[in-house]
Amino acid sequence: MDFETSQEENGKENRFNLTGEKRSQNSSSGSNGGSQKRGHLGEMLEETSMSFTPKVARQSRRGEHLSSHVSANRLENLRVVESTIAGMALPKEDDDEEEETNSQENLDRRTKEDKQYLENIRQETLPESSFDDIVGQEEAKVALIQSVILPIKQPQLFEGLKQWRRILLYGPPGTGKTSLVKCTAQAANAPFYSVTCSTLLSPYLGESEKRVREIFSDARANSTKNRPAIIFIDEVDSVTRTRTAHEDESTRRLKSELLLQLEGDFSEKSVEPFIIACSNCPWDLDPAFVRRFSRRILVDLPSSDDCAQILKKKMDKAGVQFSEKHWNSISDKFYLYSGSDIDNVATATLMRRIDEVILCENWDIHSDGRVTPSSPYSRMVGTQSFNSKWANIPNGSIIPRNVKIDDLQYALTVIKPSISETAYQKFTQYEK
Repeated sequence: MDFETSQEENGKENRFNLTGEKRSQNSSSGSNGGSQKRGHLGEMLEETSMSFTPKVARQSRRGEHLSSHVSANRLENLRVVESTIAGMALPKEDDDEEEETNSQENLDRRTKEDKQYLENIRQETLPESSFDDIVGQEEAKVALIQSVILPIKQPQLFEGLKQWRRILLYGPPGTGKTSLVKCTAQAANAPFYSVTCSTLLSPYLGESEKRVREIFSDARANSTKNRPAIIFIDEVDSVTRTRTAHEDESTRRLKSELLLQLEGDFSEKSVEPFIIACSNCPWDLDPAFVRRFSRRILVDLPSSDDCAQILKKKMDKAGVQFSEKHWNSISDKFYLYSGSDIDNVATATLMRRIDEVILCENWDIHSDGRVTPSSPYSRMVGTQSFNSKWANIPNGSIIPRNVKIDDLQYALTVIKPSISETAYQKFTQYEK
């Protein structure tokens, strides 16, 4: 009993002592200011720094190792660059001079090419031909005489009138548009520039539009009031079709330059050349181009009579004569044939007898020693003959047989018109 009481008293006393110590510590903290707090804080920082020092040391060593590795890599890269530069040939003054020489040579070459190009399209002499050599096409002839030849030969007739300086010839292929233009230039005795649109195109940037400018500039320089030049643009539809969003930039620039030149300079200080263009597909032309051609002329297919006359001229040149009865028998066979188609018919007519030479194995001998393929008639009259392949006959010994009306009739079955009825109707309806 006394023992338990004494323990309780001792515990209270201990608690009282502890409380007293705390109070005394709190009271002493006021007198000592922040000295003790700073002391405790310093001890805590010292303990913390001691606990973290190994980790920081490891990180520091790792950073130093990484830095040295990066520096080594940079040094190695610098060595590679230096070795590469050392192996390269640095430009020298001699190289610069050689480059300038090459540039000048290229410039001289391009200038020579441009001059040669203009000489090629500027035809000083035209083949002797006239409208009389062209069968038919009377309406087109009259239109060209009125638009080009008369204004040059008889300019007083057109005083105070606006002349047609931009002319478009359109029609089916093979109707003689190019021949009409050349005959016009021959009759006008004017400087003549023959341009094919494919020759305008150049692989060099800006060269195509430069060629257009040079052609028109040269033509204006060679045009006088009494003798203006004629620029003929064949197959103009190949570069002047309706513009689309998908065409390349070089084609777009070429069209723009051509439109600008076609607009012309009709001031008193300048003499504009005549521009005659040909097209086989006028409906495909860009409307801006069509608008610039004030006169549009249809070069139509020849009539049946004109076709027969063209064919007669071809046969006469080959020494072939048919009776009027024979010509009448084929007069209705020429519908939709162009002049070019008739040329092909004439060639096929004359070539049929050559085909027989290749297939022939029996030959008739003439008095002069030459031979011809045997015919039923020659066998009837007992002409001397022999068997052989054409390849075994001496060179220059074979002569063809005479051309017959059957050959012409056969040619008409082989050579068909190059244009259909539907396609032809597009031309007849174009300006309606």
